[in-house]
Amino acid sequence: MATKSLASSPTKLNNQRHKSDQLNQYENLTQLAEKTRIRYSSLKPDDPKLLPIFPKVRAMIRYESMDSNGSTFRLHLKIVGVTDLKMKEYMVEPSCYVTVVLVGFKSGLRKSIINKVTQSEIFRTETVKKSLTPQFTKSTFVTEQLPKSLLKEGCIKLRVVDEERNANEICLGEVMIPLKKIEPLVTTAIMADQDQTKSDVESQSEADLCRYTLFPMKEVKGELFVGFCYLPTSKRVNITIVKANLRHSPAQSGNSPLHQAFYTRILMFNNGKLIKKKKTAQSVRLVWGENETLSFDLNDDDVPYHQISFMLVLSSKMQNSLSPSSPESPQTPPDECKSLDQSTPPKDRHIGHFILDRDIWLEEIIKRPRKQILKWFKLF
Repeated sequence: MATKSLASSPTKLNNQRHKSDQLNQYENLTQLAEKTRIRYSSLKPDDPKLLPIFPKVRAMIRYESMDSNGSTFRLHLKIVGVTDLKMKEYMVEPSCYVTVVLVGFKSGLRKSIINKVTQSEIFRTETVKKSLTPQFTKSTFVTEQLPKSLLKEGCIKLRVVDEERNANEICLGEVMIPLKKIEPLVTTAIMADQDQTKSDVESQSEADLCRYTLFPMKEVKGELFVGFCYLPTSKRVNITIVKANLRHSPAQSGNSPLHQAFYTRILMFNNGKLIKKKKTAQSVRLVWGENETLSFDLNDDDVPYHQISFMLVLSSKMQNSLSPSSPESPQTPPDECKSLDQSTPPKDRHIGHFILDRDIWLEEIIKRPRKQILKWFKLF
């Protein structure tokens, strides 16, 4: 028995250490923010661009015990707004919403509860269009009853997402908040009606709101190999799409007649306004070669080059590889075509995008005319 206890002790210590690391993520991020503030506090006050600015969410999170034993509880959420957002690289305000995800750990939780709380978000605010300080109107939410063990071991994840109109959505930041650090809801009586409980949450004072600092969590979706060449005589810029790489290979059924075709969209902005857009031919292997070049004219003398921005978006669409008119593939019956259309994903899916850095555009492309600049760019 002693041998068995000694053999299992290292595993137990590792599990406790892993659990402690997960629960201390909030403290680690707080210490990181403090170190960042101290490190940049030595900068001159006339260099505001060098100071890091992280978005912040104003929210209230409380829990309510549902019985005298405290075996179950509910979460009360109120997301008020987001501050300290920045303009996009092409001079447009972001269109943001906030999602709340309930995260549970495997130790001490039933499998059904784990699957229920970790696979989907529990709340999402509405999207506020083009605002640096979005305020949400429908911002309150009350969860269903949850087990007490989740209150000790679970976390709340807040995510601010930019709903990009011309490309895929991008996460501007997120933060993990341990549920054990959340204070109880102070009420005079526990109300059974959910609508009354929501009104009780809305009546909480301004002092109950907290500001949670979010940290950038940009996920790299892949890379795009692109060439830029500026021609000053014709006032034109040629953009060559060579090839692309994906971090995660798209899942595709072997029996499905559909295949994924990729193409790149290039959007040209003038001070935030979309003025031109073009796209490449479709490629199954993510390779276009040196012949896939798109030209954009810069003939307007009234538009300075520093106001021009380019966004490159890697997109895909599902196509049917079986042609009905081909003798190798017989005509599909109408019922099967109908069911195939219903199961087909949306026509276009944006995988990732990037916005050409202003320094690269002005210093490397414009100031080095007639020379092709080839670079790998990360897709977010």
